[in-house]
Amino acid sequence: MGACLAGLDNKGPLYRLARAVYRRLALPITLALPLRRIVKKALSRSVKVSYPRWIASFDTLSASDRAAVRSHIGAFAARPEITVLISSSGGASEALLSRSLRSLQRQLYPHWTSCVADGWRDRNKVLEVSGSAYTALLEAGDELSEHALYFAALEFQRHPGARLLFSDEDRIDGRGRRHDPCFKPDFSPDLFLSQGRALRLAVYEPRLLREVGGFRPDFGGSRDLDLALRCTERLSPAEIRHIPRVLYHVGDGKPAVLAPGDAGGAIQAHLDRVSPGARVVAASRAPGCHRVIYPAADTLVSIVIPTRDHRVLLSRCVESIRRRTDYPRYEILIVDNGSSDPETLAYLEALSRHGEARLLRDARPFNYSALNNRAAQEARGEILVLLNDDTEVIGRDWLREMASQAWRREVGLVGAKLYYPDGAIHHAGIVLGLAEVAGHHHDGFPRNAGGYFGNLLLAGNPSAVTAACCAVRKELYLAAGGLDEDLPRDFNDIDFCLRLRERGLRVLWTPYAELIHHVSASRGSLNVPANLEAFGEAARWMRRRWGDERITNDSAYNPNLSLEEPDFRLASRPRLDMRPYLRESRTPA
Repeated sequence: MGACLAGLDNKGPLYRLARAVYRRLALPITLALPLRRIVKKALSRSVKVSYPRWIASFDTLSASDRAAVRSHIGAFAARPEITVLISSSGGASEALLSRSLRSLQRQLYPHWTSCVADGWRDRNKVLEVSGSAYTALLEAGDELSEHALYFAALEFQRHPGARLLFSDEDRIDGRGRRHDPCFKPDFSPDLFLSQGRALRLAVYEPRLLREVGGFRPDFGGSRDLDLALRCTERLSPAEIRHIPRVLYHVGDGKPAVLAPGDAGGAIQAHLDRVSPGARVVAASRAPGCHRVIYPAADTLVSIVIPTRDHRVLLSRCVESIRRRTDYPRYEILIVDNGSSDPETLAYLEALSRHGEARLLRDARPFNYSALNNRAAQEARGEILVLLNDDTEVIGRDWLREMASQAWRREVGLVGAKLYYPDGAIHHAGIVLGLAEVAGHHHDGFPRNAGGYFGNLLLAGNPSAVTAACCAVRKELYLAAGGLDEDLPRDFNDIDFCLRLRERGLRVLWTPYAELIHHVSASRGSLNVPANLEAFGEAARWMRRRWGDERITNDSAYNPNLSLEEPDFRLASRPRLDMRPYLRESRTPA
C-alpha cells in the first residue's frame, strides 16, 4: 500500500533513492546526518494509514490466497486438532453465539471442533474429555478471522516447544466493520499486569491447562485473566508465542462481563504466588488499569552522577534529590570528569566537606561508559542509579519506585519517565529501529497523554531505556561488564539493555518515577561536527554488533507499527511476511 510522501511516489525510483540515502548513507558524517534529517522530514510527511485501508491492503484474502492457504495446510508435517471453547458466560444470546459460530465455519484450517460452555465447571469438563492438541478460547459474540486457526497451527508447527500463544486483536461492530486495532508487543509481563486484560486470541496446550487446575470460579469476569496468569507464571518466554496478526475481533455491544475489582483480585492472587509482599492498586491516571507496588528494597542506593564544569546543572540536580526524595538510604556519588571552573570546584568541595556527596576524580577524556564503570566499582550501595547531571527530580517516591523494581530478580534495568523542561514527554521507553538505531517513542507528546493503549501511564517492558536515569543491581551491573567503553557517548545504554535481555532479564520502564531532563544541556548538541562523527560511528558499531535484523525487529514493538514516527501509527508496510502461504505453499506429495 502506498502513501504520498512529500510528493514522492513510494513505488517510484525517487522514493527508493531517498530511502536508500536515508538508511545507508555513505557520506562523511558531517554531511550525512543533516541530509538524513532532511530526508527523514520529507519521508515523515506521509498521510497516516487508515485502518480500513490497512485491512484492505494487508489483511484481506483473495480467492488465490485462500487456495494457497489450503495448499499450505496440506503440506504441514502435522495437522493438529484445535478445540475452540466458546464461553457463554451468563447464558449469551443466540445472536451472540451465532456470530461466533459463523466465524468458525469460515475457518480455512479445517481441523477444529467447537464446544459451547456456560460456566467454569462446563469448561473444565471439556478439558477433561478433549483429545485435541490445543484449546482456543472464544467469548460468545466475538469472532475469529478466517485464517486465525491456520496461523495458530502454523505457529505451533514452527515452534513446537510453545505451550501458549496469543495474537493481536481489534473490535468489530454488528455490520462487520472493524476498528480500534490493538497491535501488541511480544509477551510483556509487567504491561500485562498493568492492563489486566485476558489474552486474545489465546490458544493453550491442554496439558498446561490441566497442570494449573483449569478454570476456577473466582474473579467473575476475569476468569480468563486468572487462567492466563496461572499459566504464564510457570512458562519460560520461549514457551509463550505472540502472533503479530489481527486474528481476534471483540464484538461491540456485548453486555459487560467484567465486574469492578475482578481483575485486581486475579492480579493480587498472582502476586501472592510469585511476589509475596507486592500489592496491586488502581492506576490513578489510567481508569480500569493497575499499578503493582513491590516491597521496598530497604538497601543502600548509590546515585552516580558524572559531571564536568556544570555547577548550575549539577546543583539543581543534587538539590532536587535532597529535597524531593523520600527513600532514606542513598548516597550521591559524583564523578568529576576534570572540572576546571572555580565555582564548580568550590561547589564540589562543599558537597564533599558537608558529607552531602562523595567525590571521585576522573580526568580522562570524556567517556560516559568508563566514568560510570569506575563509579560502579567504588559505589557502596547494592543498587546503582545512573543519573545525568542535567536531570531534576519531580516526585518524592521516584527512588523508592526505581529501587523496588530493580531489586526484583527477574528485572535487569529500570528506566524512568522523563519530561522536557516544557512538560512534554521525552522518555517513556525506547524502540529499536526508530530513528535508524533506536529512538524514544511518543517523544514530544503532552505530559498527561495516555499513549498507545495507555502505555505512557503503565509500567511495561520495552527493549531499552535511557541511562539518563536508570537503576540496576550493582552485582548484575558488574557481572554484565557494565557499559561498553567502546561506546563512549551514544547507544551505550541501548547496548547494555540488549546484553541484559540476552541474559534472560527484563528491561522495565515505570511511569511512577518522574524527572525533568534538560536534554543535552551537559553533553552538547549533535550539530557539533565532532559529536556528529561520534554519533555516526556509534550507530555503525551498533549495527555491526547486533545486526540489522535485531535492530529492525524489536520484539517489544509490533511489526505492524511504523518506524518512521514515534507515535505508534500503522506502518505503511508491515515488517513481516503477511502471506507466508504464498512462499511456503506447495502441492503435497
